[in-house]
Amino acid sequence: MAGHLIPVPVDKPALEALAGSTGGTAYTAASGDQLQHAYDDLGKQVGTKTARRDQTAAVTGLALLLALGAAGASLVWFRVLP
Repeated sequence: MAGHLIPVPVDKPALEALAGSTGGTAYTAASGDQLQHAYDDLGKQVGTKTARRDQTAAVTGLALLLALGAAGASLVWFRVLP
């Protein structure tokens, strides 16, 4: 099948039913301009949101674990602990 195009017909009723059951919209595009319009509509409906989150607790916890590891290694290195 490598290099061969296999045409697959579009099942419009199934796509429209799926869009309707999920609260979406079914689009049909016969040209590049119509396809661009459909993507423009999608771009207005779908978006991202950037949110800042406080990482102080995670960084402090990691620093504490590293400090405890260093303290334990020091006790073993200087033979304070067997």
